[in-house]
Amino acid sequence: MNQRIQLSKLSVAKILSKWPALAHYFNQRRLHCVGCPMAAFETLADVASEYGINRRSLQQELESLVMKEKSANDSSSVSMKVKCFD
Repeated sequence: MNQRIQLSKLSVAKILSKWPALAHYFNQRRLHCVGCPMAAFETLADVASEYGINRRSLQQELESLVMKEKSANDSSSVSMKVKCFD
């Protein structure tokens, strides 16, 4: 069940909508995407270009965070199911 998350084709707004916890990542790195009207139209490649950062690194870091969040959510839902049967 280790699905690879591909963020490269999503707009920044869609990414933040789907994974709101990533807003902290953008803010911490001083990427002013959270609340920006252009976020609906820009991809991670656009962000990387505008801020002069490596696109691949940005994408990999975000995908890693999404996978960690997904893994944490999956394990907590499993433990909740176990608790319900106790």
